[in-house]
Amino acid sequence: MKSDLFMVLSSLKDPKRLDVLPTNRSEKELQIGSDNFYMKRIGENKYRLYSKNMVLLEVDSEYIVPCPECGKLMEQIALPTDCFSLGVYMCMNCRGTAKK
Repeated sequence: MKSDLFMVLSSLKDPKRLDVLPTNRSEKELQIGSDNFYMKRIGENKYRLYSKNMVLLEVDSEYIVPCPECGKLMEQIALPTDCFSLGVYMCMNCRGTAKK
């Protein structure tokens, strides 16, 4: 069974590059954890990035987010809804594989 929640950690070398890890934590546990971000699957190959701290909306588009399934970089396909519910990302690589 695929996880629908992911821990998201900022890279030590580049805070805009995020590392995504599957987790068995609940959304509530992720919201109170020490990491600033977490991600939730919202559809096939689509994920919304969440922040526990306010993020300026213009900063949101600068994040580099790898796919939790294949590791390739995802594209942002929808803008944030507010300073905590950030952009929606889609893996074009997995999307192409799913269409075959």
